[in-house]
Amino acid sequence: MTTLTHDSIYTQHHNGVHELVFLEASEQAVCDYLNLMQQATHAAADDDTMTLILLDLRVSGMLSTGHLAEQMNRFNASRLVSMPSRTAILYQDGATVAMAANATRLMVRPGLDTFKFFHGDQRANAIAWLLACCPI
Repeated sequence: MTTLTHDSIYTQHHNGVHELVFLEASEQAVCDYLNLMQQATHAAADDDTMTLILLDLRVSGMLSTGHLAEQMNRFNASRLVSMPSRTAILYQDGATVAMAANATRLMVRPGLDTFKFFHGDQRANAIAWLLACCPI
């Protein structure tokens, strides 16, 4: 299943990975990400599995860290389901990964969420890392 918005492309893969490619670094892209997290978290709870997310920042660059952190904190506080997540983030340049690393530290729920960064040409490695935790 693939969904296209102005700011992102969402694909739910058969292997359980939820992929979000950001086309624009906008507030709407942050909303798209939070909608994905809500859908993926509920699907994982229904299946009693870990949420697997592939975020692709290669086109958009880093999202607004302030807005992302604020919205993610609200999202985490309102979660009814507390399933663990594993997120691989594809980036194109070092500045993006530095900003994204700082932002993810603000959003991680210790013991539940794991993030790892992969250079843009390592998409296959990112997916392998996601699937290594919970084979299909």
